[in-house]
Amino acid sequence: MSERIRIGIVGAGGITRVRHVPGFRALPDVVLHGVVNRTVASTEAAARDLGIPRTYPDWRTLVADPDLDAVLVAALPYLHAPVTLAALDAGKHVLTQARMAMNADEARAMLAASQRRPDRIAMVVPSPLSFWCDATIQRMLAEHLIGELRLVEVTWDTSGVPEAWRLQRRSRGLH
Repeated sequence: MSERIRIGIVGAGGITRVRHVPGFRALPDVVLHGVVNRTVASTEAAARDLGIPRTYPDWRTLVADPDLDAVLVAALPYLHAPVTLAALDAGKHVLTQARMAMNADEARAMLAASQRRPDRIAMVVPSPLSFWCDATIQRMLAEHLIGELRLVEVTWDTSGVPEAWRLQRRSRGLH
């Protein structure tokens, strides 16, 4: 029998509930051990709704828990770097939900921290915003239908998106 991986979740929003939790639950050796959200009330609701036994008052307490093996960072992007860095420093495996960081400096710090802990897995989930066009871009590059790739700039209409945080630089980061 293999050892069970105990995961703590920082941020139990829609993607976590719809994608991450069912995905982790499908793995026989994974246990969703704890959760923390932005407020005590939302943390307690997430734990109750998702059947997660332990709650934490803040992400720092979750990361410091010696009973956890891994941390899912699914909070707003302004927390991705601080939580990832602290979790790697605490010897935890890390899965960071896309967008990786607020800016390139944070992303570089996260990369450096992961390289200092090669025994830990630090992964960024790809953003689903470009899934519809990724295969086409890859094919065009492979077939040399376009020149050397120097920049990819994507814009999309978020007028119907109820998640207002996506429109605020202080929580979502820079382009």
